[in-house]
Amino acid sequence: MEMFNYFGEEGKDLIVSSLILHDGRKFGNTEGMHTLAEHPIIQAFSMENNTEINNILPKDQFETICDNIKSHMGAWNTAPRSNKEIMPKPKGKMQNFVHLVDYIASRRCLEMNFDTEIRREEN
Repeated sequence: MEMFNYFGEEGKDLIVSSLILHDGRKFGNTEGMHTLAEHPIIQAFSMENNTEINNILPKDQFETICDNIKSHMGAWNTAPRSNKEIMPKPKGKMQNFVHLVDYIASRRCLEMNFDTEIRREEN
């Protein structure tokens, strides 16, 4: 996780916050059963329009989190039927990092042995 240290303490906090919040509206504004392609935009829009939330952090930090959320889908940023681009692709190292972490977490074929990783860090 050395690459994570590149972002500094504030950057790490913004990344973790983005990852916690990024799928908050995965089913839109309802309790549906299917992920909506545009869920990142719905989540960011709902945060931007909630004055209780968007006044908690300094404006630049809040915008960074929203931008990370909007772009977390990476290349999968198009509408399913029209193939029209509906979300931005990641720009910059932080947005790309958030996308990569989300992508890795979504892979069912990856297996992580945490015992081995912990022992490796202890040595």
